[in-house]
Amino acid sequence: MAQIHISDELRQSYLDYTNDCLNKLDDFLLKARSDDADIAQLRKDIFAVAHDLKGMGGSFDFQLMTDAGSTLCVYFRSTEEHGGLDDNLLETHIKSMRTIIDNNITGDGGPMGEKLMSYLKSMVEQAIDEN
Repeated sequence: MAQIHISDELRQSYLDYTNDCLNKLDDFLLKARSDDADIAQLRKDIFAVAHDLKGMGGSFDFQLMTDAGSTLCVYFRSTEEHGGLDDNLLETHIKSMRTIIDNNITGDGGPMGEKLMSYLKSMVEQAIDEN
């Protein structure tokens, strides 16, 4: 498969958009930890942002962002009936995605990416099992 060249401007646009998404997730996390949180609405909002991050990462050679977004989406789809929100799981995903972007970890992240994804998947599996 031929490598598609992405302009620096388009790549920067993706990075800016991704940082905005991560900031939204940070805001949602704070709301989730408040006493008056509308968890049902937050679940919808978080899923929408995670789904966007999942969909765009691979297009800009941030496959690990796609993978991390995907595990977050799996969590929300699999716990839909329960309706809760594991704020620690969300926080770990946000920190992981921010690390990927801040450190320009492209592709699948190699052995470090594999270890990260194994950890995120195990967190999601545990959260699903607890519901």
